Amino acid sequence: AVIKKGVPPTMMAGWDGRISAPEIWSIVNYLRALAAHKNVPVATTPAVDAAPRKTLQLVDYIEMPITGDAAGENTRAQLARVNFLREEPGGRRFFVNDLNGPLYVLDKQRKRFTTYLDFNGLAGRPGLFSRLTFERNLATGLINFIFDPDYARNGVFYTIHMEDPTVAAPADPKPGIVPGLGLSGYRVTPSIVSPMPPGAQITREAVMIEWTDRNIANAKFEGTARELLRMQLASPIHPLGEMTFNPTARRGSPDWRVMYVGVGDAGTGEQRDIRRLNPQRLDNLNGKILRIVPDLR
Repeated sequence: AVIKKGVPPTMMAGWDGRISAPEIWSIVNYLRALAAHKNVPVATTPAVDAAPRKTLQLVDYIEMPITGDAAGENTRAQLARVNFLREEPGGRRFFVNDLNGPLYVLDKQRKRFTTYLDFNGLAGRPGLFSRLTFERNLATGLINFIFDPDYARNGVFYTIHMEDPTVAAPADPKPGIVPGLGLSGYRVTPSIVSPMPPGAQITREAVMIEWTDRNIANAKFEGTARELLRMQLASPIHPLGEMTFNPTARRGSPDWRVMYVGVGDAGTGEQRDIRRLNPQRLDNLNGKILRIVPDLR
C-alpha cells in the first residue's frame, strides 16, 4: 500500500498500475532479505587496486552574499541558492546566478562579488521585476543564464526567470534600476497558454529575455533587453530550465547561434486531470525541447 499510494502524501505518482502486485512483492521481499542480512546474491566485487591513488582536497573559496531567510522554510532557509557558474566567452568575467534574484560578476583575483543585474523587485525590493517569484522554493526566481556563442563580438546573453502573473504590478522591468539599461524598445510578449482544468488559476510564468551589453569590459550592464518568450506553467516545479547552443556549430553553419531549450512538464505529468497529457500534446510547450532561432542581426 505504501509503494502504491505514496507515504507521506506527495505529488509524485505511486506505482499503482505500472508494476504488478507480484513484482511489488518481489521488491518488498528483497528489501526484507537485505534487512535480515540474508544471503542475497550480488555482483562480484572488483579487486582493489593497490596502487597509490590521487586525493582531492576541498577548501572554502568564497562565501555567497546572503539573500535567503534563516527563518524561512525549505530552500528559503538557505543563505543563497546558486544555480549556475559560467565564464563568459573569452574568459574576462565570471558570472554566478542566485535563484533569489541577483546575477553576479565574480572577481576571482580579489574574491569579490559585484551585482551585475538584480531580478528581484518583488514587494518593493530594489530589483528589476516586480512579479519575480522566489519565496515558494523549488524552481523559482532567476533560473538560468547563458552566453551567445558570438558574445565576444555582440555582448548578447539570455536569462530565464519565473514570475507570478497574479501580482498586481507591471511585468515590464522597472525603469531606473539599472542606469545603463535602455527600455524604450522593451515589449512584454503574450503569455503562451498551458492547458488547465476549468477554474484553475495560473500562478507561474517563465520569461526568457535576450540582453545586449554594449561594454563587456567592466562589471556593469550597459545596453538593452528584449523579451523573447513568456509561457504559462501549471506549478512551480519543472519549468524552463536548460539553455544551450550546439558547441560544434561555427559561423556560417545553419545551427550557428541557434538555441535549444529544455522545457519541463511543470509538474503536469504528476496530475490526475487534463494537465497530465500536456507533455504529450503538441498544442503547448510543456515537456518539450524548443529550437529557437533568434533574430540574427
